Amino acid sequence: MTLWHVDRAWPEPGESAVFSTLLSSLYDQSWYGKLLDAEVEFYFQYVREGRVLELGAGTGRLSAPLLRAGCDLYGIEGSSAMLARLHEKLSPSERYRFIHWNAQHTPYPIKAASVDHVIIPFSTFGLMHNQVLDVGANRLLRELNRLLKPGGQVILNDFRTTPLDRTEVDQAPWVAQFDHFHAVEGPIREEQISQFRIVPNRLCAQQMIRERTTRFIRLRDSKVLETHVERIPLWGSDEFPRLGQDAGLTYLGGILVPDFHDETSMMHLYQKPVAAS
Repeated sequence: MTLWHVDRAWPEPGESAVFSTLLSSLYDQSWYGKLLDAEVEFYFQYVREGRVLELGAGTGRLSAPLLRAGCDLYGIEGSSAMLARLHEKLSPSERYRFIHWNAQHTPYPIKAASVDHVIIPFSTFGLMHNQVLDVGANRLLRELNRLLKPGGQVILNDFRTTPLDRTEVDQAPWVAQFDHFHAVEGPIREEQISQFRIVPNRLCAQQMIRERTTRFIRLRDSKVLETHVERIPLWGSDEFPRLGQDAGLTYLGGILVPDFHDETSMMHLYQKPVAAS
């Protein structure tokens, strides 16, 4: 039986510009697509039983291995280009499990209390708030509370493992570069230029917003193939319990995972309370 609500009209799912057509074609061959067995095993120990919803399924970096391991996994992805890559990896009988849907468009086409686990891997939680003006509404975690069965859990990955250092707001722009190879365009450089500012909201008096411009530059002639601008909220490790409490979820703690990505990240665990009998 499918997870998706098939007896209602769905609104337009929206499109995420964070993972563009160009980046989706580079994703699996770049550092973005890195996956260790240990990461699959970490999630599997939590989600091997019950129905699982993945937010930000991408090209299936984690989705495909968990499906092969026997998980009853469904997912949403805000980029139609990324989702197309994922569908290419699945059999026709599996593709219905993953749909094009922007995580900020709530309610999802899913009945209440029908999910046992939700996973948000690879620090995508912040990206799902790209260009969101009412960050303090905490819309995403509140929607997950609606979807979870009592006792159900959320596993949310984030790269920030300590409280935020807000002195970054006053520093010069932060620049990062990543090199890729495209089958048609050849060597490409991804250039990210970030600035930070504080935009308060009802949950965070010092909400840090990262404003990032990303350019993909073809190296053979320095042509800019694509540019996109993001406005992404950041939370320190000490602020995730507050997000959960506001959404009615119990914070179970954070688990440091040093080996999954190029830098240490943290898994934040939440649980939907079980009503007292």
